[in-house]
Amino acid sequence: MERACKELFQGLRDAIRRLSMELRKDYLLDKYVIVAADRAKRPSDFMKEKEEERNNNICPFCPGNEHMTPEETGRHHENNGWKIRWFTNKFPAVEMSKGDGVIRTDKDFFTYSDAHGVHELIIDTPIHHQQMWDLDSRHLADLLGAYNYRTEELYRIPGIYYVAVFKNHGKEAGTSIYHSHSQVIGFNAVPSLVRELLDACKHYDGCPFCRIIEAEMNSERKVAETENFLSFAPYASVFPFEAWIFPKRHARALGNLKDCFFELAHMLKGILGSLKQLNCSYNIIFVNSPLDADLHFHIRVIPRISKQGGFEMLGSYINAVSPEQAAAFYRGEQS
Repeated sequence: MERACKELFQGLRDAIRRLSMELRKDYLLDKYVIVAADRAKRPSDFMKEKEEERNNNICPFCPGNEHMTPEETGRHHENNGWKIRWFTNKFPAVEMSKGDGVIRTDKDFFTYSDAHGVHELIIDTPIHHQQMWDLDSRHLADLLGAYNYRTEELYRIPGIYYVAVFKNHGKEAGTSIYHSHSQVIGFNAVPSLVRELLDACKHYDGCPFCRIIEAEMNSERKVAETENFLSFAPYASVFPFEAWIFPKRHARALGNLKDCFFELAHMLKGILGSLKQLNCSYNIIFVNSPLDADLHFHIRVIPRISKQGGFEMLGSYINAVSPEQAAAFYRGEQS
């Protein structure tokens, strides 16, 4: 009897363990994630200590210090000053002065070109200690407008094949200057993630993301839904508390959504407000389609809570927070 009880208990424990450990594949890509969720752990257990500014030097991004940055290429005016401004990065990853940007391959294996393109910074706010999650929805909508404007302008430059828009917040996400800012890089290649998504989409009739949106509308992974947008924690999330935002209608780029920037900003604000509770670093990437392709536009919010190790270097991942747990956190059901 005692042995039978022990075996039953062990069986129940193994069943619970199996429920909290699962191998999942990305919706489209050949990428696997082990969801090894610790169900005893709460979102607050991932909270980071408040990050202090690393130095007290004069900030080049603050009002009055505009002379400390490269020449401004544009701004969003407000009252007698600026609300958002943008300029060429003083330390660019790419430059237009670098050759012709043609990609060449030598001896089958050695592919290269000049780092051809434009690298800009967008200063999100004039207020030094205000971070993106502190901005109201109207301000975020104006920031989306700036992202779109710079994207469209950079695509006019010959030799620019993709314009990447992204935001880094916190030292774990790669930020080097505390004052909130975003980046735009237009360059002479299409990023591998975008190319892989486009290749994967060719195996489906129609847009697979439109079907994924439909499937996630009633799932445990749904974060929020509005008239035109859906946010959810992706089924095979690589990062704890990862969240995606999709337009319900098929749109190739942020510029196709100008009529509902405020609605999109409000949804993004909700996700960032939740991340503020964790005080964590994060990246935001805007996945636009290349001009000559048709990829469903979306935004990926990627908290940088966990560190990747040797296993992840092999191209597979371990996530300690299940997407279902993450969605519950964003919905305010866990703290």
